[in-house]
Amino acid sequence: MTEKYYHIYTNGKLTPSLHSSERKFTFTMNQIPKFAMHHKCSILAFSLMTTHLHIVLKAIDSDCYLFCENLCKILSRHNLDEEKEKIVFGKREIKDEKDCLATISYVLRNPTDSSKKFLPWYYPWGTCNLYFRNVTGESGGNQRRVKDFSVRECRTKFQTRFQYPEHWTVSDLGYVLPENYVDYKLVESIFKTPFVFLTFFSMTQFQVEAAKQSYFAAMETGKEDNELRAIAEKECHKPLAMLGRTQRQSLANLLHRKHRASWNQISRILNIPIEELNPDM
Repeated sequence: MTEKYYHIYTNGKLTPSLHSSERKFTFTMNQIPKFAMHHKCSILAFSLMTTHLHIVLKAIDSDCYLFCENLCKILSRHNLDEEKEKIVFGKREIKDEKDCLATISYVLRNPTDSSKKFLPWYYPWGTCNLYFRNVTGESGGNQRRVKDFSVRECRTKFQTRFQYPEHWTVSDLGYVLPENYVDYKLVESIFKTPFVFLTFFSMTQFQVEAAKQSYFAAMETGKEDNELRAIAEKECHKPLAMLGRTQRQSLANLLHRKHRASWNQISRILNIPIEELNPDM
């Protein structure tokens, strides 16, 4: 199967306490590389925010799904404070090179777009400081390494039995540094030059809002594509592949009206061009 690029994100409206403390941020920082290694996913970029997260990765579709599913399970058990909170992962396949450039830039710029008072390359819960530099660590390469801790200390510090590579470096905050596992060289090859990196990083606010509308259409319902597809088949009492065009259009209107699904998501689910679904598009 072919590896593809994906933008992974969560719905922050559903998880106000996802990263409500430094301890929770640190926990997530240590889970991302664990599941990336488990499921053979290459991490290109990520930003963790107080209520949500963004990750750009490269993997085959099934491994990407398992990465999301298992990260969701462990963060739900460890990071959420209230039973009514629910982590909902969205997964969007990145279409082409320009889409990849814009998506990575959006993810890395997320701390700046929020209320966080950080320039992105100083933000501790992301990867913006890794690209187009000689990566030697956050304090000149003098950090402690995994091998410097006993097995018991590792389990306590990283809150997992997973064995990270012993040469990996560890931050003062207690998480394995992203430079150990993020494929920043691949990101640099995608952008090609620092100039292109900064150009995409400095998109106008209009472009940012357009990207958000495209990227987060699936989050309006709080449902992933597979979940909405199951709802659609339940509504029509037959597999979607058996529906004719008129039936698909009627089902599309029902999903939009009854289940508050976006036209973008409905277009993907029912395999109908979006301009045939919504006359205003």
